[in-house]
Amino acid sequence: VRRSDSPMKSLAFLPAVLSNYEGGACIQLKQKMAQPPYYYSQRYYSTQQVLPSNDHDQKYNPNRYERFRQCLMSVSKDTQISDPQSIRSFNDNDTNLIEVGKCAMYALSSNRRSFNRIWKRTRPLIDLIILACEGDSDCNCSRRESNVEKSLQSRTISSIADIGCDHGILSISLACMALVSQQDDEIREIQRDGQAGTKLFSKVVGTDRSSQALENGGLTSLKNMEDAILRIKYLNGGDSASMHTSKTHPLPIEFRLGNGLEPLRPGEADALILAGMGVHTMLEVLFGRDETPITIAPVDCVQTNYIFLQPTNSRPQHMMILYDRLQKSSDWMLRDETIAFLGGRWYINSLFERCNEGERNHSFRFPGHCLECESDKTYGGYVKHHIEWLKADYERPESLLKDEDRRWIENIISTLNNDCWKSLTRWYI
Repeated sequence: VRRSDSPMKSLAFLPAVLSNYEGGACIQLKQKMAQPPYYYSQRYYSTQQVLPSNDHDQKYNPNRYERFRQCLMSVSKDTQISDPQSIRSFNDNDTNLIEVGKCAMYALSSNRRSFNRIWKRTRPLIDLIILACEGDSDCNCSRRESNVEKSLQSRTISSIADIGCDHGILSISLACMALVSQQDDEIREIQRDGQAGTKLFSKVVGTDRSSQALENGGLTSLKNMEDAILRIKYLNGGDSASMHTSKTHPLPIEFRLGNGLEPLRPGEADALILAGMGVHTMLEVLFGRDETPITIAPVDCVQTNYIFLQPTNSRPQHMMILYDRLQKSSDWMLRDETIAFLGGRWYINSLFERCNEGERNHSFRFPGHCLECESDKTYGGYVKHHIEWLKADYERPESLLKDEDRRWIENIISTLNNDCWKSLTRWYI
């Protein structure tokens, strides 16, 4: 068989090669090979289509970006898309927005395995962001403290900044969701009851201190996504030829180079996202280095109102350090939490809001305050695992329990009245 650029072309030479051979198997194979090569391209590449263009008609294989375009078109046509991985109950509009973010993240991922890991880890964080935009992120906390006043409805999130965005996968996915939410009536009216959809932020800013990550990752991925969007005819009302030559930038996103919050101007970002970094790095970004005295913390300089956090290490000791620092000055209050489990590791996502004047004396909220052990199996597994972990440290000759660990387990004992949890913590009592 002669080597060819296409495997389909190589198949076309098989009948000639087999013409000098006899036998039942060879005869059947020769009869099959006698069919035109297009048969095999239809069989193995049945998803080939012709680009709907007058001047650029060419065959192409649908790829990840084509799936993303199809997702945008299906959402704009008021097609309900279900997501079996939904953690909470969303309306049709929220489900469509999540599906857009999911398809965008799939298009930006290097392979399916990488996408599955990224999506499973970031999906609860995206849920938290959408609920905050709806002003409904204090619903879980109100189960334990019914007297807490909701203040999320009085503030809006018009812009959001992803700090340490690396290759910008989360930033671009959020920008795609914002595009669907902010477009004209043809795209925005995606609820079947005719009501207005979820009002997301209108601008995304991605920052990172690595120029190589932004150039090779964020900016390259942004160009590919914008090219994919511009190929959709209804976005600019022109033919496909004008789409290929259009210089507009449909995605409301901007990448900036800089360390921490330095690239942001005061009042530019209503919310911050810090994901994929350790607790100590997060505190350094928000409040500066401990050894460097400052008068105003960086988080106060940018005048943000919301902080979304997803530390890479969610051990109780680290989460207590993070929560202590944020609530120590009485400027920040825990509003909501979600949790994800991936690869033997738990990821707790937290939403903190800047306190109003009447909320500065609020009581301390421990990690897991907005989660339920009994109803949330993921958080129940997190608590059980770390109780056993701390038990092993406690039973050593020299107890290794830190003060943060002791406070966390004492809070678990005081808040959980189930006999099952009491038996797990009997060793500490």
